[in-house]
Amino acid sequence: MPNNKKGTHVHAHNHPHAHNHHAHEKEKKELSAEEQAWVDDFMNETTLFLGPDPKIMRHHSIAKRTPLEEEVLKKGGDPLLYDRIRRRLSGSLDEAFEMCESMGAAPGAKWADLSVAVYTASGDVCYMSNRGVIAFAAVLHHPIRYIMKYWKDEPTVGIHEGDGFFHNDARFGCVHNTDQSMLTPVIRNGEIIAWVGATIHEGEKRSVRAGRDAFRLRNAL
Repeated sequence: MPNNKKGTHVHAHNHPHAHNHHAHEKEKKELSAEEQAWVDDFMNETTLFLGPDPKIMRHHSIAKRTPLEEEVLKKGGDPLLYDRIRRRLSGSLDEAFEMCESMGAAPGAKWADLSVAVYTASGDVCYMSNRGVIAFAAVLHHPIRYIMKYWKDEPTVGIHEGDGFFHNDARFGCVHNTDQSMLTPVIRNGEIIAWVGATIHEGEKRSVRAGRDAFRLRNAL
């Protein structure tokens, strides 16, 4: 009778072609001092991923005025001129809202589940459209402050005229991930003086079922 026990794990270790885990552990090559220095330099100089900033996320007050804002306020101005500017901003925002509502492919855009607004250089909302979801505009100071803190002086990113920053991660500041925002800086004489942004609810963002929210996702990635 053949011995069926010869195929066991114990006999496999005695086979000349068997996979020897212990031998592989001994054969592992340790990094030289120079190679380890390369790895250490790469890890120290390279930012693989920037997570949410707790200080930004816990700050819900209006930011301090910028030097330019202080200078403008000290000069004073014509109240009638300011009123005309406000009316133009209001009209422009309402028109932008209607454009998003008409052009948006997201179903939410068709029932006004969106907002457009103007923000200060520091990210505080200062004017928004007369229609829409106030909460969308009210929480975008978080991502704007994040962009200003981490990307403004980042040599590979920076903030330039015509740039647009897309955002929909609630961990960095928005109502939830299905609200997608586009933020654009307003730059004058090389200085950021304001931001404009629009947010639209896209209900099928990363959804696993048509016409549904992404609440069935098993992980954030």
